Amino acid sequence: ELKELKEPKPLPTVFSRTFTERAIGMELSETSTGRTQVLRVAEGSAAWTLGVPPLSIIVALNGNDVSTLKYSDLQAIIKKAPRPLEVTFDGSAYAGLRPDEIVKKAAQAQGMEAATLKIEKTEANKGLRCSMLTRVADTVEFEYEASYATATGGTVMFDSSAQRSRRPFAMALGNGGAQTAGLELGLLEMCIGEERTLRVPPELGFGRRGNKLYGVPPDTPLTYRVRLVSINMQTDPASDRATLPDEQRY
Repeated sequence: ELKELKEPKPLPTVFSRTFTERAIGMELSETSTGRTQVLRVAEGSAAWTLGVPPLSIIVALNGNDVSTLKYSDLQAIIKKAPRPLEVTFDGSAYAGLRPDEIVKKAAQAQGMEAATLKIEKTEANKGLRCSMLTRVADTVEFEYEASYATATGGTVMFDSSAQRSRRPFAMALGNGGAQTAGLELGLLEMCIGEERTLRVPPELGFGRRGNKLYGVPPDTPLTYRVRLVSINMQTDPASDRATLPDEQRY
């Protein structure tokens, strides 16, 4: 049975990261309002290590407001600026999005296909935010229940972490180790302690063949109830990726 969530401390939408490397590893773009946005973060880069999320807006460099600068000018300044360089970001781009929209944008920014996965948060998750969100290459632990609806309106639970070992299931995100692609995508941009219901279409589930091992018929939509227990061995929702030892950041 999935446990009730406790409300973690809110995550500030404006945050800073200090870079000492010349190559930061951020692909930038210009928004429709003329601001400079992080479009993509290179895996293994300084920005990746410090947890800079895609879609965040660059608003200041070394404490100086740069929010009104043109994208091309700001990109050149960042490239030439002496190091260390403190970059301040505004992460409120996620604030007005549904959970499935957040995951889709984050997945696309990291080169993954999100298709038509639908993500629902439970009532216990309303307003839930934290200091560390899952991303590709993280090792995560989560509890889950997997089910599908029958033609007669019934529900069949075909797998769960409780059935497997009575312990959370562990895997690395992004290496295809999840039961289905929909489950893996649904674990992106997730907070420690967060609970979600994933509505997975057949193309992100077991597809046209179904799965004989689990008794899932062909072309069957799946439902996963998941609760994230840990990210890289961290179980505290207040954990901040930027302050963790290197071996626990990714």
